[in-house]
Amino acid sequence: MKYEGGINRRNLDFILKAMEDSVRGGLKTGGLLPGPLGLYKKAYDLNKKAKKIKQAEARFLVRLSAYALAAAEENAMGHRIVTAPTAGSAGVMPAIAYLLKYNQKCTQDNLRQGLMAAAAVVVEDSAAIAMEHHLGMTCDPVAGYVQIPCIERCAMGAVKAYNSFLIASVETPGYNPVSYDVVLRTMAATGRDMSAKYRETSQGGLAVYMVKC
Repeated sequence: MKYEGGINRRNLDFILKAMEDSVRGGLKTGGLLPGPLGLYKKAYDLNKKAKKIKQAEARFLVRLSAYALAAAEENAMGHRIVTAPTAGSAGVMPAIAYLLKYNQKCTQDNLRQGLMAAAAVVVEDSAAIAMEHHLGMTCDPVAGYVQIPCIERCAMGAVKAYNSFLIASVETPGYNPVSYDVVLRTMAATGRDMSAKYRETSQGGLAVYMVKC
């Protein structure tokens, strides 16, 4: 079966499976991540503790954060991930997909549609809202490793992505004055204007003020 534009369902399932595997793999064990930072893996503990949280909203957010951290930690371990769109942000989309499948009982076809940009108006609006509030974010990995602040940023990004969906799903369709295309153009311009030291060079931001190697 092919969707509009010739996208094969089997290819979408392959991507979704790889995303799911990265979350599942990251949830299996704790311990330290490789590298000189001595960073402790958080996904395993967060996921276990989420089951004991009685307040539903808090449990939901902790689980979502755990899923995002899990995939990002798999990246730090050198295991297979889906770079969507980058290795540093590889925990965001897998976390949302995993949560929708296992906690929200979303169907496989809905997950496939969620990977297509033109699936629905709410997808474009939620993407615009989420990315609008990521403009100007620095890329400043400590010691050159995609661990600090990259891993935790995936959890923040996953929460922001889901919250953006909630906002877009209840507002009037087409009401959002900031379009996805405008956000992309602004993001490109912001990236060009940003000082080069904040572009994954480890020459600015946390990488400079957190010296640990």
